[in-house]
Amino acid sequence: MVGTLFTLAPILVFSTLVIGFISILLPKYLKKLNINATNRVSVANNRFLNTIAKWGSGLGELKRYHAKKIFPRVIATSSSKLEDSEINKMRIITFSQFIQGIVDVMGRVIVPLIAGILYFEGKIKFGAIVTASYFANDIFNSLWDFSNNINLLNSSYDLRSKITNLTKIQPEPTDKKDPDKVKLIRSINLVKKFTDGDKIEYPDICIKKGEHILLTGVSGCGKSTFIKLLLGIEKPSEGEIQYRNSENQDIIPDFDRIGYIAQDVTLFPSSIKNNITMFNARLNSEVDKILEKVDLDLSVKEIESVIKPDNIVLSGGQKQKIVLAREIIDPKSIIFLDEPTSAIDTIATTKILKVISELPSTIIMIAHNLTPEQKATFDREIHLFKKGSDENDNI
Repeated sequence: MVGTLFTLAPILVFSTLVIGFISILLPKYLKKLNINATNRVSVANNRFLNTIAKWGSGLGELKRYHAKKIFPRVIATSSSKLEDSEINKMRIITFSQFIQGIVDVMGRVIVPLIAGILYFEGKIKFGAIVTASYFANDIFNSLWDFSNNINLLNSSYDLRSKITNLTKIQPEPTDKKDPDKVKLIRSINLVKKFTDGDKIEYPDICIKKGEHILLTGVSGCGKSTFIKLLLGIEKPSEGEIQYRNSENQDIIPDFDRIGYIAQDVTLFPSSIKNNITMFNARLNSEVDKILEKVDLDLSVKEIESVIKPDNIVLSGGQKQKIVLAREIIDPKSIIFLDEPTSAIDTIATTKILKVISELPSTIIMIAHNLTPEQKATFDREIHLFKKGSDENDNI
């Protein structure tokens, strides 16, 4: 059809190509508009879900204080913002379709119009007008569908990129070393930035093999984040973390072989014994001694009892003692502890810290409100400050 039309009147093909080219280019210029609209919906949806999660988890507390009426108001406010963002997105999509429609109509009208002018000038036959009309209708109908689909795809470009990055499988380094080879841990110009614009700037810290470090500081100064950076769970925004061997060479430790107790302890639906030994039968004979060291008084029956995640009767302190026993029974060469005794009484904490002080491991432990006697079990204390306060001490 194009060849036939071109032989009849090249201007018909030329005008079709020009308008078609404009139609194809339009999604590129509308891309940012569509992306921003979709991103606003995504942000509003995320905030809405966070609102439900945060307020929903405290619904029982609201009822106890006869303040449950606030819940639907908060949800309504958040949902209205989500609704507004959805309406705005539809407005942008409609606008894009309108602009695309103008070009589509131009193509469907102008090409037959030019053919009509050429007919009255005697340059083409009447059949060419019909051919041009069918040609324009087919071409611009396809371009209409194509351009609208491109607009929809473009609107989710940022989201698809984020999802791709999140689901991308990063190749594991093949040269991971035994953490026992680490002789020095060092942070240099370390900065962690967050999506809300906040950031944490860390002092340069150097920790030698076998040192027991107490990490303290006010809430929000980045203690837990620092440990996650050391473990590779979080990535630095600036600066670097170095693990060095005895030859002063940078190495990549096997993070799976580094001991770590997070604030939220992890217990498995198995016996307390298995939760301590981590299913390593050769450690079974050590369980009783370890339980005594962490001041956890349990009968043989209780040790063999299965922990049920949906009905855990253990106290917060007992849970912490179990995971502490897990680390102590088979200690790793490097251990990071994030407030592991926060739910344990002072006397038991002192006893446990003395046991930890006897471990040959390199240890970094986060803790609050320790007594002078308890602090004395560490080699030194590193105190972190929030941005804007005095410089960090004792590093």
